[in-house]
Amino acid sequence: MILTFAVANFAQTHDAGHVLKFADAAYRAEIAMDSSRKITVYLVDEALKNAVPVDKGTMTIALTVDGKETPFEMSASPKEGETDGKCSRFELA
Repeated sequence: MILTFAVANFAQTHDAGHVLKFADAAYRAEIAMDSSRKITVYLVDEALKNAVPVDKGTMTIALTVDGKETPFEMSASPKEGETDGKCSRFELA
């Protein structure tokens, strides 16, 4: 899975993450950074309430800052209860 977006396209959510809305998908990607600077992407439904697990593996996000695109590969980090090779959380430490 590859996500490509510009930092300016983020919208702030109530829990300090930033949400990216996809035009053709039934889910959103919420991106958060904790105090240790670990970046986590959560795949959530359109209401931003429920996880949307996808096939586990890696996710590449390509961030564009000041006109320069930089790719980052994120590892699957299944939440408790996510099974059958599915995952809704990906991390970059």
